[in-house]
Amino acid sequence: MDITDLSSWDTPLFPVAVAAKAAMVEPGTLRMWFQRGRINLHQMDAAFVPAEIPGKTGMTRLLSLRTVLRLAAAAPLVRRGVDVTQAYAAAGEWTHYGAGWNGVGECPREPAALYAAPAWTFLVHHEGPHARVVAVEHTNGLAFDFADLFPAEHPAPVAPAIVLLNKVDQIARGVCGAYLQSAGA
Repeated sequence: MDITDLSSWDTPLFPVAVAAKAAMVEPGTLRMWFQRGRINLHQMDAAFVPAEIPGKTGMTRLLSLRTVLRLAAAAPLVRRGVDVTQAYAAAGEWTHYGAGWNGVGECPREPAALYAAPAWTFLVHHEGPHARVVAVEHTNGLAFDFADLFPAEHPAPVAPAIVLLNKVDQIARGVCGAYLQSAGA
C-alpha cells in the first residue's frame, strides 16, 4: 500500500496498537475512548478481523490510515484539555475536508494532506467540535505572522489549541509505514 495514495486511505489495515503509537497515546487509552463511546467509528473507519495470534479468540479491530491520522491529530488536542469527542470531531476538519478548491488548477490541500512547502499546516481549535486548518508561510526560520492562526474578532473568545500537523503527519505516516513494511504489505 502506498500511504501517499489518497484512494487507499480508507482501507482498514492498522491495529489499535499501531494507531495508538502513531497518536502517542497508550493502546488502552485508545480502546477506552472506543468502548466508552467517546469516538464513534463508522463502517469505512474500521473493520474487525479474526485474531491472528494462536489461541487468542475474538476479533481484532483494524483502522484506516485516515482514521489513524485523525486520531493522531486529535490526541494533542486531548493533551491540551479538549474533550475527546470534540477533539476527534475537530481533527476531522483536516482528514475529511480539503482546502477550498474551485475546480481550476491544483487543489491547495487534499483531505488528510498538508499544504505545499514551504507552508506549515496547523489545526487551530478554539472550542467545541469546530476547528480550522490553516497554512502559514515560512521562508526564513520562524519569520512568519502568527496572526493567521487567530480569529479576527477582538478579543479572541478562547485561547486556541494549535497543532502543527506537519509533525503529526510525519510521525503517524512513519509509524504506519514501518508497520506495513514489517507486515510485508
